[in-house]
Amino acid sequence: EPDFYYICLLGVLTGIRVSALASIKKADLMVTLDGVSYIKIRKDKTSAGTREVPISAEIYQEIQIFLADREHLFNYSERAGAQKGSSDPIRKRLEKLKTEIKLDGLGLNFHGFRKFFNNFLLQNGVEFEARCQYIGHEIGHVNVATYGKKFSTDKLGS
Repeated sequence: EPDFYYICLLGVLTGIRVSALASIKKADLMVTLDGVSYIKIRKDKTSAGTREVPISAEIYQEIQIFLADREHLFNYSERAGAQKGSSDPIRKRLEKLKTEIKLDGLGLNFHGFRKFFNNFLLQNGVEFEARCQYIGHEIGHVNVATYGKKFSTDKLGS
């Protein structure tokens, strides 16, 4: 199930919400002028979730090959133009996988990929503001929200 594999892989390596990952199209895979590969998240749960998320060049190439004859990374039915319904098939497949590999009952879920990735960034010294931008979290402090500038995709990707 390569689509499920790539959804999980990107979940672990980027912290992108499952609904946003499920709506990724081929056109959302981009490269900056400086050569940083990224995913453009056009719809997400919050306005902070609409962002550019750097990914490694190797993963970018692999996903480009996978999407060669597809428009969407993961096929699901959109309801009323929203992302609703996208996480259910992925959640059900993840539950099935956890049972198959005897990890059921441990409370593991797709949102845990976001937690894992955020903690990975924290443990590797990535500053708070960059982590929030990368993960798609709002920062309510006036110093950042009003006076701060976002990091460029190139800066986040370095």
